Amino acid sequence: MRKGSARYKSLKLRLGQLRRNLLFFLSEPPVSKVSYSDTEVDSTRAYVVLAHAEIEEFCEDIVRSKALKAMNIYTRSSKIVPALRWIITYHLIKNNKSWGEARNPAPEVVNSAYMSYLGKINTNNGVKRKDIEKLLYPLGIQDKHITRLATWLAQMDSFGANRGTLAHKGIGTRRPLDPLTQLQTVEQLLTGLLDLELIIHRRR
Repeated sequence: MRKGSARYKSLKLRLGQLRRNLLFFLSEPPVSKVSYSDTEVDSTRAYVVLAHAEIEEFCEDIVRSKALKAMNIYTRSSKIVPALRWIITYHLIKNNKSWGEARNPAPEVVNSAYMSYLGKINTNNGVKRKDIEKLLYPLGIQDKHITRLATWLAQMDSFGANRGTLAHKGIGTRRPLDPLTQLQTVEQLLTGLLDLELIIHRRR
């Protein structure tokens, strides 16, 4: 699975499409220019915002898929696989319930935990480390499992902050924007996203 799932390949294709549609003015291979037109700057701004949206949705989709697969197994056979057990345990603890209930939870507890986690995914609004952790922790994926992603998570923090600035600040308050740097950032994040997908896939 090193090349990534169909969902990962779809993300790469979409980001490539955004690069062609919005950063069309960059040469091949791309190089930075001394200055860019207002149109090129606005197009770069759109590229960052839309790339952020695609990456955010990818992160949500891969954890949602993991949870759905676990819930489907439970629905068919009443078997609670480790991923679902973690979701239930996390839900119980967050609601000040005894984690011991996770050993043999009632169907309504399982459903409540699953729906609560889906709600958390659906209301996610970012790609910073704190956002990623909120998606991962209920699956039992903790800091020790993502240690090797520390640099990538820091890059995601910067990318998320940059997107916020570009999306919510006027042109007069923004620093000069280099389209090539923005493109390279997104391409670097793709490697970490593949690693993240593999970590989630390999967790039981």
